[in-house]
Amino acid sequence: MTALDQIRPEHQPDAAEAERITASWGHLLTLPIADADELADVERGIHDLTAPPDRAWVMARTAALLSQYYAADVPQSILTIMAEDWAGAIGGYPQWVITKAVRWWKSADNPDRKKRPLEGDIEAVCRREYGIVSIARLAVRRHKHGVAPIVIEAHRQPVDREAADRIVREAGFNVKRFGGAA
Repeated sequence: MTALDQIRPEHQPDAAEAERITASWGHLLTLPIADADELADVERGIHDLTAPPDRAWVMARTAALLSQYYAADVPQSILTIMAEDWAGAIGGYPQWVITKAVRWWKSADNPDRKKRPLEGDIEAVCRREYGIVSIARLAVRRHKHGVAPIVIEAHRQPVDREAADRIVREAGFNVKRFGGAA
């Protein structure tokens, strides 16, 4: 058990649990929720994944992240103010989101990992990580209102010039080309 685990209330899912819960949600953008069982699963997952974090945990997580970057002697009162700023910026995201964002920041996948992050840097990653929950909420709303998701064509075939000219003529447009005939 880590020091952060001692602060974290037991009802908070960790990043691995969040991955397990959201693993089947990728289709929700383009396909409707299939039935009442899937709706219940998605709603339960949303509930589990949106628990607000403990403010002390957010401040401790922030301190752990920032402690890896050099800083001159900073008075404790200033460190407390900095932690409050961080808690205000990212404290609205669940702990699993914050954990994933911090881990990403420190990972080899982040070309800026050697720079000390600002609140907005981590908040932007939190927003991206939290996107799957927003998609799930939208899918639940669509399901409850009987609205089918928008189907986005994955791949369109390009139209050749002759077909484009025919489509334009059939629509009643007269295209003027620079340097050439219409």
